[in-house]
Amino acid sequence: MKLAVVGTLVAILGGAGAGAWMTGEQYRADQVLIKDIFERACEITYYDCSKAVVPTVRRSKQVSDQHFKGVYMGGAILWIEEDQEHIQSVLTMFHESVHYLQVEIGGVDPLMVSKPAGCILEREAMEATNEFAEYMGLPQFKRNLREWKMTYRCP
Repeated sequence: MKLAVVGTLVAILGGAGAGAWMTGEQYRADQVLIKDIFERACEITYYDCSKAVVPTVRRSKQVSDQHFKGVYMGGAILWIEEDQEHIQSVLTMFHESVHYLQVEIGGVDPLMVSKPAGCILEREAMEATNEFAEYMGLPQFKRNLREWKMTYRCP
């Protein structure tokens, strides 16, 4: 699995020209990448993904304008920043995949999530993303509890 994600990432980055990340090439590359990322999210979180649909990744300036790296708003679409660094976009896709699983498999209703429940969901996503970062050999991208508390204003 690790080789598949890394191999896909290297192939995409190696073959992408400077402007390729803002074109249909970027969209296609994201859709290829999310398949491996989503599979790993299922493994790390232990959700039963046998009936889950691999989500689509969309990049949007509006996500950046809201100062988010990524957003999951329901359905099978993960929204990420338009101009995100390549490695960060992989981690963001993973993080938002966890939220997708929490809703689609775990049965969480995003409209009914209270502040304490939201903190728990974000903590689960952060811990899974940290495990993924470690798995990918990117420990420098792991987030700590202090960052989690500040970012999500959790106790």
